[in-house]
This record gives sequence, C-alpha cells and structure tokens, in this order.
Amino acid sequence: MQVKDSRELCYYALCVVKNPVSNSTVNLKCPVVVNEDTRRCMQVILDADEYNMRHLLAEFEEKEG
Repeated sequence: MQVKDSRELCYYALCVVKNPVSNSTVNLKCPVVVNEDTRRCMQVILDADEYNMRHLLAEFEEKEG
C-alpha cells in the first residue's frame, strides 16, 4: 500500500443495514484499507479468529452498570 507504517492507512468496515437497525451486520473480518494519499485501496481478509464476517450491531450496544 506504499506506506512505512500501517497507521498511515484508513480502515473501513462494511455494513449491511437492515430494519430494525439492531439486525444490521458489520464485517470485521474483511476491512477495506485505503491509502488516502495515493487513492489506492484493497479489501483484506484478516487471519484473526475473533473477527467474523457478520457481527450484529446489537453486539456493540453499551451495557448499563
């Protein structure tokens, strides 16, 4: 991606919006990586097992207490 440090890149997660919104999912396994300076981008597949292709948005709700 023509950078020295991965912090120079932007990372985007793809989301499928459904009704109700709490049924929407986000793909954390395959983010889109963008180099804003060169306008190059690619989708990567992470090896990390803790990320899935379909996380419900409801999983990220703040819990009281």
